[in-house]
Amino acid sequence: MPESARHHLKDHDLVYECAPMEWKLGVPLGNGHIGVMLWGDGSPLKLTFDRDDLWDLRGPEVKPDGEFTWQNLRELARQGRMAELNEIVERNLNPPSVTPTKLPLGRLEITLPEVRATFSGRLSVGDATYRGKVGKTGVELLVAAESPFVVVRLTGVRTIPMTRWRSLVDLNPDAAERLGLAPPKVGQQDHRCWIEQPFPDGSTAAIAWSMVRRGQIVTILATSTSTRDSSDPVSLAQKRLSDAGGMLARIAGAHVRWWQEFWDRSRVSLPDGELETLWYYGLYKLASSSRPGHLPANLQGLWVTDAVLPPWRGDYHCNINVQETYWPVYATNHLDLGLPLYDWLGTIGERVRERTRRFFGFDGLRLETAVAADGSPVPGWGTVQYWPGAATWMAHHLWLHWRYSGDETFLREKAYPFMKLCMAFWEGYLEERDDGRLHVPLSHSPEWKGNHPEAWGRDTTVDLSLVRNLIDWLSQLGELLGVDAPDRARWQSIRERLQPYHTDRDGLMLMEGVRYDASHRHPSHLMPIHPMQDITIEGSDDDRDLINRSVEHLEHMGLGEWAGHSFPQGSLIASRVGRGEMAAYMLHLYVDSFVLPNGCHVNGDWRRHGITVFHHQPYTMEAECGVAAAVTEMLLQSWGGRVRLFPAIPRDWGDVSYRRLLAEGGIEVSATREAGATVGVELLSKKEQTVCVRGVSERAAWSGAVQVEWTGDEWRVHLKAGQTASAVAQPPERAATVGGHARRRPRPRNIFGLRRQGA
Repeated sequence: MPESARHHLKDHDLVYECAPMEWKLGVPLGNGHIGVMLWGDGSPLKLTFDRDDLWDLRGPEVKPDGEFTWQNLRELARQGRMAELNEIVERNLNPPSVTPTKLPLGRLEITLPEVRATFSGRLSVGDATYRGKVGKTGVELLVAAESPFVVVRLTGVRTIPMTRWRSLVDLNPDAAERLGLAPPKVGQQDHRCWIEQPFPDGSTAAIAWSMVRRGQIVTILATSTSTRDSSDPVSLAQKRLSDAGGMLARIAGAHVRWWQEFWDRSRVSLPDGELETLWYYGLYKLASSSRPGHLPANLQGLWVTDAVLPPWRGDYHCNINVQETYWPVYATNHLDLGLPLYDWLGTIGERVRERTRRFFGFDGLRLETAVAADGSPVPGWGTVQYWPGAATWMAHHLWLHWRYSGDETFLREKAYPFMKLCMAFWEGYLEERDDGRLHVPLSHSPEWKGNHPEAWGRDTTVDLSLVRNLIDWLSQLGELLGVDAPDRARWQSIRERLQPYHTDRDGLMLMEGVRYDASHRHPSHLMPIHPMQDITIEGSDDDRDLINRSVEHLEHMGLGEWAGHSFPQGSLIASRVGRGEMAAYMLHLYVDSFVLPNGCHVNGDWRRHGITVFHHQPYTMEAECGVAAAVTEMLLQSWGGRVRLFPAIPRDWGDVSYRRLLAEGGIEVSATREAGATVGVELLSKKEQTVCVRGVSERAAWSGAVQVEWTGDEWRVHLKAGQTASAVAQPPERAATVGGHARRRPRPRNIFGLRRQGA
């Protein structure tokens, strides 16, 4: 990584001038498999551990009853007996049960010799390493990027510090009792300690750590194993420590190189320092909790709550949370971060398919909204769990990966088969009425009206949009692969007969007969605008009119019942329709009201700024990632096969640039804007192709392209594989484009961390 890039990243480090005395204010580190939250003042210093695969997957003891069948629900829906239907669904999908759930593992406490000492520290985003001091003791901590180790290095230590493990049984006996959790077994030999934690489902996890002192330097090396790794996890953990004893320098070197290569993939430079930090921090959190070979990031990523069971069981919530978490992987040029999600969908697919066949009586994929690591549903609102659109919305990520990667093996083996199974479900589920159209017979718009009878309806906009787009994806991909011509014809017939979106004077409605008539945290009725693209500002006059009415009505209903995750989504919607001021403002509202000092997102307006009626503070990480996607959407859009440079930036962003963002088609894009105009762009394509480019002047001079043509409002650029095509344009007079009326934010440095009172 160039020195300038390293210096640039320092502006986004978390800076601690005082000790984080609560878990939720700590320092997050992770490698996709092991996560650590560092907190405490040294008496002790606390490391809360997490593992991606640490779950209690026991199902609820209450089994579905005889009334919970698709045939019965369909008949009740036809008769309008929604209260009775709702009671059956709620009884069967939301039974009282503490499992399945993500599990807290516990924490390692390190007591340093100086009590009530001064505290300072810094999490370097550039190399994912915490460095600080407690009194005169230096503290360095990393979770190794490429090996299952946590490394703590203490300097200026005259005596070996005391360490101890605290399990959930110790920290929260009531929660442990509800789980049926037994105390861990503890062992120690020479400089090595370990714990063995049995779980009620028969699995076991182990934590082992060793301490080595050389002069005034003490190194603590820790690792975690489970019965998923070995039948004897304690022995495996001890062997790992023995093998790694002389490899600490190599482990640390590999860790630094991994993060250097990660940050070299793309970079942004914005005049708005807050949003720039949010971009880097969101990617840091996603890269720390989602790596190939491991489970995808759940609601809390790799930072399960300390000493309590996680909010919403730490599940995979597939009606916005998982989707928002993974939105940034594409245009930021970090496609590998999405691989755990696609692998997981493949792993759970057959189990979900069998559940679909058993309940509905036909083949296909219908995924409950909230599921555990093995794809099994967790208890939750019946309306939410029943929603039929979750699998298809997940399929959108497979589509995006194909569009950005061009990986035909992935397309043929993973994306296309998954989409076909989603379509098989809809073919069985859609119903033809007397009007000759196909309708969604029973659904709800995510979380609208909670788990009450009035939440149910039919022809939900969110589902109709998902089906439309699914058919479009399958049609394009089937033709590309040269397969399923009869199926494609049938699917196209379904699309043509599908019920149009319900609209009224205020634009898109939630569903048949139901207006968006109150503020709500899930603007899912705008699915056709974002994240789908079947209604765009580049479409017809009718499309633009519908978009304008829908977005204006969203504004009219206000933010009063939005949650933290709503604001990145609101920003993305604004960017998609070209409203840069709104896009940036949504993100500033988010960081001002829904972000703790250490950058962690909580669902409520915890500072009580009056933004929403929600003030609760459960931690989830999807919004942190969603912000990175939202910032990127302001800088680059490539939906519909067209590259748009700076499509939704605020008027006062005169100077802004980015390097190696990714457009659909696998095109790396670097662009620079000065004095309010694009002055430079570079395009690097993996394959030979022609691309339409908007946002650069017709007076630009191109080089490196096979052929370029100005068509009146955009450039058609023919690219060779592996060669860079670039355009240069003269910047305008600065005074002519940047006026004195725009409100500019000063460029903050290091906005996350804890500051001393009055600092």
